[in-house]
Amino acid sequence: TIYVSALGLPTRFYTYENASTDSYAAAVGSEGEFTAVCAFGGGVCCFKENRLHKLLGGYPQEYAVYTYEMAGVQAGCERSVQNICGTLYYKGVFGVYAYTGGAPSLLSYNLGQAAYTGAAAGCDGRRYYLGALKDGAKPELLVYDLTHGIWMKEDTVRAEAFCTAGGRMYFLSGGKIYRTGEENGERFDWMAEFTPFDETAHVKKGYAMLRLRLDMQAGAWLKVETAQDRGQWRQIYTRAAEEAMTFNIPLRVGRCDRFSVRLSGYGRVTLRSMVREFFAGSEV
Repeated sequence: TIYVSALGLPTRFYTYENASTDSYAAAVGSEGEFTAVCAFGGGVCCFKENRLHKLLGGYPQEYAVYTYEMAGVQAGCERSVQNICGTLYYKGVFGVYAYTGGAPSLLSYNLGQAAYTGAAAGCDGRRYYLGALKDGAKPELLVYDLTHGIWMKEDTVRAEAFCTAGGRMYFLSGGKIYRTGEENGERFDWMAEFTPFDETAHVKKGYAMLRLRLDMQAGAWLKVETAQDRGQWRQIYTRAAEEAMTFNIPLRVGRCDRFSVRLSGYGRVTLRSMVREFFAGSEV
Protein backbone atom coordinates (compact mmCIF):
# COMPACT_ATOMS: atom_id res chain seq x y z
CA THR A 1 0.00 0.00 0.00
CA ILE A 2 1.16 3.53 -0.85
CA TYR A 3 0.24 6.05 1.86
CA VAL A 4 0.25 9.83 1.43
CA SER A 5 0.18 12.03 4.52
CA ALA A 6 -2.10 15.00 5.03
CA LEU A 7 -0.76 18.19 3.49
CA GLY A 8 1.70 19.84 5.89
CA LEU A 9 1.37 17.00 8.42
CA PRO A 10 3.94 14.36 7.45
CA THR A 11 3.03 11.97 10.28
CA ARG A 12 -0.78 12.01 9.81
CA PHE A 13 -1.99 9.34 7.37
CA TYR A 14 -5.66 8.90 8.34
CA THR A 15 -7.20 12.35 7.90
CA TYR A 16 -10.26 12.07 5.62
CA GLU A 17 -12.37 15.26 5.60
CA ASN A 18 -13.10 15.48 1.87
CA ALA A 19 -10.60 18.32 1.56
CA SER A 20 -7.65 18.92 -0.74
CA THR A 21 -5.35 18.51 2.27
CA ASP A 22 -6.55 14.97 3.11
CA SER A 23 -4.43 11.87 3.50
CA TYR A 24 -4.52 9.23 0.78
CA ALA A 25 -3.88 5.49 0.43
CA ALA A 26 -3.81 3.15 -2.56
CA ALA A 27 -3.24 -0.62 -2.58
CA VAL A 28 -1.14 -2.05 -5.41
CA GLY A 29 -1.48 -5.63 -6.59
CA SER A 30 2.15 -6.39 -7.46
CA GLU A 31 4.28 -8.89 -5.55
CA GLY A 32 7.40 -8.06 -3.58
CA GLU A 33 8.54 -5.37 -1.19
CA PHE A 34 9.01 -1.73 -2.09
CA THR A 35 12.73 -0.98 -2.51
CA ALA A 36 12.89 2.82 -2.96
CA VAL A 37 10.68 5.93 -3.06
CA CYS A 38 11.58 9.30 -4.59
CA ALA A 39 10.06 12.37 -6.18
CA PHE A 40 10.57 12.55 -9.95
CA GLY A 41 8.91 14.05 -13.01
CA GLY A 42 6.07 15.79 -11.19
CA GLY A 43 5.10 12.69 -9.23
CA VAL A 44 6.33 10.13 -6.73
CA CYS A 45 8.10 6.97 -7.92
CA CYS A 46 7.64 3.88 -5.73
CA PHE A 47 10.04 1.18 -6.92
CA LYS A 48 10.16 -2.56 -6.55
CA GLU A 49 12.92 -4.69 -8.05
CA ASN A 50 10.96 -5.31 -11.26
CA ARG A 51 8.22 -2.66 -11.21
CA LEU A 52 7.54 1.02 -10.84
CA HIS A 53 4.36 2.42 -9.28
CA LYS A 54 4.12 6.12 -10.12
CA LEU A 55 1.76 8.35 -8.14
CA LEU A 56 0.58 11.44 -10.03
CA GLY A 57 -1.86 14.23 -9.16
CA GLY A 58 -2.03 17.46 -7.21
CA TYR A 59 -4.58 16.54 -4.51
CA PRO A 60 -6.29 13.36 -3.24
CA GLN A 61 -9.36 13.54 -5.51
CA GLU A 62 -7.16 13.43 -8.62
CA TYR A 63 -4.37 11.11 -7.39
CA ALA A 64 -3.77 8.09 -9.63
CA VAL A 65 -1.26 5.25 -9.48
CA TYR A 66 0.25 3.96 -12.73
CA THR A 67 2.16 0.68 -12.85
CA TYR A 68 5.03 -0.17 -15.21
CA GLU A 69 6.91 -3.45 -15.56
CA MET A 70 10.56 -2.43 -15.82
CA ALA A 71 13.93 -2.76 -14.12
CA GLY A 72 13.51 -1.17 -10.70
CA VAL A 73 15.77 -0.50 -7.73
CA GLN A 74 17.56 -3.51 -6.22
CA ALA A 75 16.70 -4.36 -2.61
CA GLY A 76 19.24 -2.73 -0.28
CA CYS A 77 20.25 -0.13 -2.91
CA GLU A 78 17.73 2.63 -2.13
CA ARG A 79 20.62 5.04 -1.45
CA SER A 80 21.80 4.66 -5.04
CA VAL A 81 18.88 6.73 -6.40
CA GLN A 82 20.02 10.13 -7.69
CA ASN A 83 18.07 12.70 -9.73
CA ILE A 84 20.67 14.41 -11.93
CA CYS A 85 19.50 17.05 -14.43
CA GLY A 86 16.17 15.35 -15.07
CA THR A 87 17.55 11.79 -15.25
CA LEU A 88 17.11 9.28 -12.46
CA TYR A 89 20.16 7.04 -11.87
CA TYR A 90 19.89 3.94 -9.70
CA LYS A 91 21.27 0.45 -9.07
CA GLY A 92 18.99 -2.32 -10.32
CA VAL A 93 19.34 -6.08 -10.07
CA PHE A 94 21.32 -6.31 -13.30
CA GLY A 95 23.30 -3.06 -13.16
CA VAL A 96 23.07 0.73 -13.05
CA TYR A 97 20.19 2.32 -14.96
CA ALA A 98 19.23 5.78 -16.22
CA TYR A 99 15.50 6.57 -16.24
CA THR A 100 13.94 9.62 -17.90
CA GLY A 101 10.30 8.55 -17.96
CA GLY A 102 10.25 5.77 -20.54
CA ALA A 103 12.17 2.51 -20.56
CA PRO A 104 15.30 2.69 -18.33
CA SER A 105 18.69 2.35 -20.06
CA LEU A 106 21.42 0.05 -18.71
CA LEU A 107 24.64 2.04 -18.20
CA SER A 108 26.92 -0.52 -16.56
CA TYR A 109 27.50 -3.06 -19.35
CA ASN A 110 31.24 -2.24 -19.39
CA LEU A 111 31.60 -3.21 -15.71
CA GLY A 112 31.38 -6.88 -16.72
CA GLN A 113 29.46 -9.71 -15.10
CA ALA A 114 30.31 -9.00 -11.45
CA ALA A 115 27.31 -8.69 -9.10
CA TYR A 116 27.17 -5.51 -6.99
CA THR A 117 25.00 -5.17 -3.87
CA GLY A 118 24.46 -2.69 -1.03
CA ALA A 119 24.90 0.31 -3.34
CA ALA A 120 24.85 3.97 -2.31
CA ALA A 121 25.46 6.93 -4.62
CA GLY A 122 26.14 10.65 -4.85
CA CYS A 123 26.81 13.26 -7.53
CA ASP A 124 29.16 16.24 -7.66
CA GLY A 125 27.51 17.69 -10.79
CA ARG A 126 29.82 16.00 -13.29
CA ARG A 127 30.17 12.45 -11.98
CA TYR A 128 27.90 9.79 -10.48
CA TYR A 129 29.72 8.10 -7.58
CA LEU A 130 28.61 4.58 -6.66
CA GLY A 131 29.84 2.72 -3.59
CA ALA A 132 28.97 -1.00 -3.58
CA LEU A 133 30.10 -4.49 -2.64
CA LYS A 134 31.45 -6.50 -5.58
CA ASP A 135 30.23 -10.10 -5.47
CA GLY A 136 28.81 -9.33 -2.03
CA ALA A 137 32.19 -8.93 -0.32
CA LYS A 138 34.76 -6.60 -1.95
CA PRO A 139 34.06 -2.86 -1.54
CA GLU A 140 34.53 -0.67 -4.61
CA LEU A 141 33.98 3.01 -5.34
CA LEU A 142 32.93 3.38 -8.99
CA VAL A 143 32.60 6.68 -10.85
CA TYR A 144 30.51 7.32 -13.98
CA ASP A 145 31.50 10.38 -16.02
CA LEU A 146 28.16 11.90 -17.06
CA THR A 147 29.68 13.91 -19.93
CA HIS A 148 31.74 11.20 -21.61
CA GLY A 149 29.81 8.09 -20.53
CA ILE A 150 32.91 6.41 -19.05
CA TRP A 151 33.12 4.20 -15.95
CA MET A 152 36.19 4.37 -13.67
CA LYS A 153 37.14 2.31 -10.64
CA GLU A 154 38.17 5.00 -8.18
CA ASP A 155 39.03 3.12 -4.99
CA THR A 156 38.39 0.07 -2.81
CA VAL A 157 36.88 2.08 0.06
CA ARG A 158 33.40 1.14 1.37
CA ALA A 159 31.21 4.21 0.72
CA GLU A 160 28.01 3.73 2.72
CA ALA A 161 26.22 7.06 2.13
CA PHE A 162 26.75 10.36 0.27
CA CYS A 163 25.66 13.95 0.72
CA THR A 164 26.41 17.38 -0.73
CA ALA A 165 26.97 20.51 1.38
CA GLY A 166 28.43 23.89 0.48
CA GLY A 167 29.10 22.77 -3.09
CA ARG A 168 31.24 19.80 -1.99
CA MET A 169 30.40 16.11 -1.88
CA TYR A 170 31.09 13.88 1.12
CA PHE A 171 30.71 10.19 1.83
CA LEU A 172 30.57 8.07 4.97
CA SER A 173 32.87 5.07 5.41
CA GLY A 174 33.56 3.10 8.57
CA GLY A 175 32.36 5.89 10.86
CA LYS A 176 34.51 8.53 9.09
CA ILE A 177 33.51 11.29 6.67
CA TYR A 178 35.56 11.89 3.51
CA ARG A 179 35.44 14.78 1.05
CA THR A 180 35.75 14.05 -2.67
CA GLY A 181 37.47 15.99 -5.42
CA GLU A 182 40.46 17.24 -3.43
CA GLU A 183 43.95 17.37 -4.95
CA ASN A 184 46.45 16.23 -2.33
CA GLY A 185 49.51 15.87 -4.58
CA GLU A 186 49.79 12.16 -3.88
CA ARG A 187 51.40 10.07 -6.63
CA PHE A 188 50.29 6.52 -7.33
CA ASP A 189 50.63 3.69 -9.81
CA TRP A 190 47.96 3.55 -12.51
CA MET A 191 46.99 1.58 -15.61
CA ALA A 192 44.68 2.19 -18.59
CA GLU A 193 43.79 -0.64 -20.97
CA PHE A 194 41.97 0.31 -24.17
CA THR A 195 39.33 -1.74 -25.95
CA PRO A 196 41.04 -3.75 -28.75
CA PHE A 197 41.20 -1.88 -32.06
CA ASP A 198 39.94 -3.70 -35.16
CA GLU A 199 39.66 -0.61 -37.41
CA THR A 200 36.21 -1.97 -38.49
CA ALA A 201 38.01 -3.82 -41.31
CA HIS A 202 37.37 -7.54 -41.89
CA VAL A 203 40.93 -8.25 -42.97
CA LYS A 204 44.24 -8.82 -41.24
CA LYS A 205 46.12 -5.62 -40.38
CA GLY A 206 49.75 -4.76 -39.90
CA TYR A 207 50.68 -1.93 -37.51
CA ALA A 208 53.72 0.25 -38.24
CA MET A 209 53.65 3.19 -35.80
CA LEU A 210 52.04 4.36 -32.57
CA ARG A 211 52.07 8.15 -32.03
CA LEU A 212 51.36 9.58 -28.56
CA ARG A 213 50.97 13.16 -27.32
CA LEU A 214 51.26 13.50 -23.53
CA ASP A 215 51.51 15.92 -20.64
CA MET A 216 53.50 14.46 -17.74
CA GLN A 217 54.05 15.70 -14.20
CA ALA A 218 57.64 16.06 -13.01
CA GLY A 219 58.78 12.74 -11.56
CA ALA A 220 56.20 10.66 -13.45
CA TRP A 221 56.99 7.84 -15.84
CA LEU A 222 55.15 5.89 -18.52
CA LYS A 223 55.19 2.33 -19.88
CA VAL A 224 53.56 1.30 -23.18
CA GLU A 225 52.54 -2.30 -23.91
CA THR A 226 50.83 -3.88 -26.92
CA ALA A 227 49.20 -7.22 -27.70
CA GLN A 228 47.78 -8.74 -30.86
CA ASP A 229 44.57 -10.78 -30.95
CA ARG A 230 44.54 -12.73 -27.64
CA GLY A 231 48.32 -12.86 -27.28
CA GLN A 232 50.56 -11.85 -24.38
CA TRP A 233 51.29 -8.23 -23.51
CA ARG A 234 54.70 -7.04 -24.75
CA GLN A 235 56.48 -3.92 -23.45
CA ILE A 236 57.51 -1.65 -26.31
CA TYR A 237 58.42 1.66 -24.66
CA THR A 238 59.20 3.39 -21.34
CA ARG A 239 59.69 7.09 -20.74
CA ALA A 240 60.41 9.39 -17.79
CA ALA A 241 58.61 12.69 -17.41
CA GLU A 242 58.84 15.80 -19.47
CA GLU A 243 56.45 18.73 -19.25
CA ALA A 244 54.80 18.03 -22.62
CA MET A 245 55.92 15.80 -25.43
CA THR A 246 55.00 13.94 -28.59
CA PHE A 247 56.79 10.76 -29.55
CA ASN A 248 56.55 8.02 -32.16
CA ILE A 249 57.00 4.33 -31.37
CA PRO A 250 57.90 2.02 -34.28
CA LEU A 251 55.95 -1.23 -34.05
CA ARG A 252 56.94 -4.76 -34.96
CA VAL A 253 53.51 -6.29 -34.84
CA GLY A 254 52.72 -9.26 -37.05
CA ARG A 255 49.50 -9.28 -39.00
CA CYS A 256 46.49 -9.55 -36.70
CA ASP A 257 42.76 -8.94 -36.52
CA ARG A 258 42.77 -6.94 -33.27
CA PHE A 259 45.44 -4.70 -31.82
CA SER A 260 45.48 -3.79 -28.10
CA VAL A 261 47.28 -0.99 -26.24
CA ARG A 262 47.90 -0.71 -22.50
CA LEU A 263 49.45 2.31 -20.78
CA SER A 264 50.72 2.26 -17.19
CA GLY A 265 52.95 4.40 -15.05
CA TYR A 266 53.42 6.45 -11.93
CA GLY A 267 52.31 10.02 -11.23
CA ARG A 268 50.07 12.34 -13.24
CA VAL A 269 50.04 11.65 -16.98
CA THR A 270 47.48 13.19 -19.37
CA LEU A 271 47.01 11.51 -22.75
CA ARG A 272 46.10 14.15 -25.33
CA SER A 273 45.97 11.95 -28.42
CA MET A 274 46.92 8.50 -29.68
CA VAL A 275 47.29 7.68 -33.40
CA ARG A 276 47.80 4.23 -34.94
CA GLU A 277 49.31 3.73 -38.38
CA PHE A 278 48.38 0.45 -40.06
CA PHE A 279 48.00 -1.19 -43.45
CA ALA A 280 45.33 -3.66 -44.52
CA GLY A 281 46.23 -7.12 -45.70
CA SER A 282 44.27 -10.14 -46.83
CA GLU A 283 41.36 -11.87 -45.10
CA VAL A 284 43.54 -14.76 -43.86
